[in-house]
Amino acid sequence: YIGWIDLLTTLFQEARQAGQLTPDTTPQAAARITVASFYGMQHLSDVLHHRTDLTERWHELRHITLRALLPQH
Repeated sequence: YIGWIDLLTTLFQEARQAGQLTPDTTPQAAARITVASFYGMQHLSDVLHHRTDLTERWHELRHITLRALLPQH
């Protein structure tokens, strides 16, 4: 998890510099939440549906979690 958090922190720092991250979100927090959500989503999909709904769950995660990190224009 640490490697993914480190990588996403860097990417979210770049997003912040480009104005693509909400001003009140720290890159580190965004990375931790994204990694936790992604792995949690995979685990639930595996346990409940043997990953048959993984694509749908990814779309939900992306729609709700990642869009919340974008600044409103």
